[in-house]
Amino acid sequence: MTDWAAAGWRCYDQGDRHGALRCWGQAVQGHPGWGTVWNNLCLVWDEVGEAPRAIAAGEQAVRHLGTAIAWNSLGLAWLHLETWPALGYALGCFAQALALQPDYGKAHLNRGHTLILLGRLGEAKASFERAIARLPQDANAHVSYAQCLLGLGEWDTAWQEYEWRWRLPEAAACPSAAPRWQGEPTDRLLVWGEQGYGDILQFARYQALLPSKHWWLPPALVPLLGGTPDTAPPPVASYQIPLLSVPMALGHPPIPPAPYLPLPSPLPLAGQTKIGVVWATGYREHPDHRRLYRRKSCPLTALAPLWELPYTFYSLQVGADALQGLHPPLQDLAPQLTDFAQTARAIAALDAVVAVDTATAHLAGALGKPLYLLLPYHGDWRWATDDLVRRWYPTALPLRQTAPGDWSEAIARLVRALA
Repeated sequence: MTDWAAAGWRCYDQGDRHGALRCWGQAVQGHPGWGTVWNNLCLVWDEVGEAPRAIAAGEQAVRHLGTAIAWNSLGLAWLHLETWPALGYALGCFAQALALQPDYGKAHLNRGHTLILLGRLGEAKASFERAIARLPQDANAHVSYAQCLLGLGEWDTAWQEYEWRWRLPEAAACPSAAPRWQGEPTDRLLVWGEQGYGDILQFARYQALLPSKHWWLPPALVPLLGGTPDTAPPPVASYQIPLLSVPMALGHPPIPPAPYLPLPSPLPLAGQTKIGVVWATGYREHPDHRRLYRRKSCPLTALAPLWELPYTFYSLQVGADALQGLHPPLQDLAPQLTDFAQTARAIAALDAVVAVDTATAHLAGALGKPLYLLLPYHGDWRWATDDLVRRWYPTALPLRQTAPGDWSEAIARLVRALA
């Protein structure tokens, strides 16, 4: 049986997760009480996005191993299901882990992540602080703490802690050899978009506070914001700064108000009252991204009560999910939305936008259009409270799930608001 266990580790080290699962599965068939291998199975089933199988393996690990590590692994598997009961079970698992090992930093960290999804930011903050006290060099702990503080509006400490993101494995590489801008006078500042479309659109509001600058951005944003596409080398600059570090460099000024992008000439769209709709976020084939997609996206079928209203509905959805919107009553605009400047023209022609947490929602808010924002029970830090949503986008009406995964009440509120 030890041969199967060793073979599992060889597969894992070579990046073959499913090979590791097969080998460890053979190991526990021959030795059902092998707790450490059950724990391996729990972690790797969870890593490949198979939470139910991870939970089953984790329960065996807890039964046969019973350590803080086993309880923490089982808690992670429950956490990643992201249902209301599952989050409660996750908290119970982390409590068991911490009862056995009070200084277990990872359990404090994972407890914080669970509390974030339950909307309990104050308790999450305390858990992240305990995690950092025990794991002072853990970048994930610091970034999680920063995002929690941003949700709480504790800007000064939050932006400082958020600089720990550069120690994460997935951190973007700086495109320029120029020194980091710290607020010095300059006429050649390179501002580069380090994260997703939505982040860039949200933080583009700070452009008016910057000295002479040049954007280095994904190509789809260049027609809207200008600058150089990040498929080309960046221009020579005296200083450079990643966009989400701008608030700290500026000394944490008040959030610049929206609208901060001008309305362009509208696309010619028919209809008396025209509503744009986006129901799904971008999808990438990775367990973390699958969970985000599942958490943020609203099934198009759940929006059926909207179609009873006497309005003309246009789909602003792009990507694979746009295919769902090819049927009445939605009118598909995807072929025309070739970049964000074109999407802005479509939004300019609409009376309002209904959107989940996507770049299109940020664009509608940046243009000052009425935005009906469909949010999960607890979304990203920038939507942590209704007040914070309105500070970013005064024309936005946040419509939250009343329980994780349940859109029914949010959509009922949406229909009442639009009626």
